Amino acid sequence: MSVILFLIQWIGGVYCLNGDLEDVDVGIWVLCFFMGWIFIIIYIVGCLQTNTSSSSNSSPSSSDKEPLSPNNDYNTSQNLSKPTQDKQAQNTSKTLAENNESFYSYVTHMSDTELINTINNQYKNIKGSWTLAPHMGEYGSVEFAAVLLLWKYAVNNFVRNTESYASLQITLGDIICCAFFGMTAGEWSDKVDPILNAHSDIVSYKEFGNVYNYLRNNYIDKIHSLEFNDGNMQEEVYRQLYAKFTEIYNSTNGFKEMLDFYTSKGLKIKDDIHFYVANDKNDILKHTLLRKWKSKKRNLEEDADIQQLPPLLTDKFYISSYRCPFCGRHMYKTVFPIGGEFPIRTADGYISMKRVFTCKTCLKFFTPLPEHKLSCGQYYSLKLKTLDEYKMLLETFDNHGTTDGRPDA
Repeated sequence: MSVILFLIQWIGGVYCLNGDLEDVDVGIWVLCFFMGWIFIIIYIVGCLQTNTSSSSNSSPSSSDKEPLSPNNDYNTSQNLSKPTQDKQAQNTSKTLAENNESFYSYVTHMSDTELINTINNQYKNIKGSWTLAPHMGEYGSVEFAAVLLLWKYAVNNFVRNTESYASLQITLGDIICCAFFGMTAGEWSDKVDPILNAHSDIVSYKEFGNVYNYLRNNYIDKIHSLEFNDGNMQEEVYRQLYAKFTEIYNSTNGFKEMLDFYTSKGLKIKDDIHFYVANDKNDILKHTLLRKWKSKKRNLEEDADIQQLPPLLTDKFYISSYRCPFCGRHMYKTVFPIGGEFPIRTADGYISMKRVFTCKTCLKFFTPLPEHKLSCGQYYSLKLKTLDEYKMLLETFDNHGTTDGRPDA
């Protein structure tokens, strides 16, 4: 409308300049002139407000660990609802086409039993041997369930974008563990929001809100039956626990120290972190594991005479009968448990590694092709350039491996 009025104003001005005032009502022309400029000013102000609002809603993609402060508000009935959007209104077909499967689709495609079992299994797996349960309350438990599902989604999709998903795993894993040390549902929810904003390329705040509301509308009673709804301690115990925890949390230098702390207390959050986490806040992904492994064809010699050799290289790498195809020395190996196979990127695509061999002299790792043994002469290998890189990978494989073996490895 302002454009039309502006044109009227311009036409009137042309008539005036041409001296044809007798054909134009001067009063109308003045009115058009002022109304046109008023609408133009309103339009410009509106654009500026929109841009300001958009920029204020964005969040820097920071992975730095923020300090905590004790919060005594244990009002767990607080409604922590997120933005709503009808399930039917989701444009899932576009999301699925562009990103394989969105978080919302991942959740809503589960059966009732599968969804609740996934939430509960993730909770129990992370809890490990830690005895205290979070006390998330009526609505906090629903958001906690949504975050557990997002954690599982991130683990499953890590190979799609290692840097983004690894950052999400580290920050999500940290906030999940905070709930086990008495953080209130309200403060916990406030800590989740910046994580979502920093990883909007994986899941937007709105999409997470859709998942939250989907769970609240369809599964709230079943979620309330899970342990993390009511917890298992008195309120005062949670306050004391959290006060001590904040001192520890704020005294650490980075996420690696906190992940090590959680592990020392029996939490198993690191079991699903398949990459090296540096302690430097500004270099959280100093080294990831998913470099491309090369496909090789070369015969490997076996020698069962290993009695004189050290039985262990690390806690989980034990002596193998295979010799390195390059230097001829005996290699060591570790086996990943069933269900805990390690994802690697190879020249033939991603595979789930069941076992890995290593030569500490050549700084190399080896794994056979899927459904094959190393003796078949075809394998994938990864050569590390420096001893530090090799130690990082060796440590991470060691954390996830086992000496127990498995029937198909």
